[in-house]
Amino acid sequence: ASQIERTAKTRETKRMLREDAFVKFSRGQNSEITKTDAERFFRIDDYVTGKARTAKIERFRIMASDNQALTVAVDFFASLVKE
Repeated sequence: ASQIERTAKTRETKRMLREDAFVKFSRGQNSEITKTDAERFFRIDDYVTGKARTAKIERFRIMASDNQALTVAVDFFASLVKE
């Protein structure tokens, strides 16, 4: 990966760790995480559907793959935003 790609991944990982959904997840407040929280985490909305939605979520799975806590959170959030 290029320096630009690594920088973008680092920036995006930091953003994910600060999102309300992840903060709640890390505190064990899973029942308080809304679909809207999860959509904000993935940067998607009701207009992102089908293959585009799946691809965007998969992109986040790949970015989170080297962080175990984030990987588990991404899987949980993905279950909240399934169509």
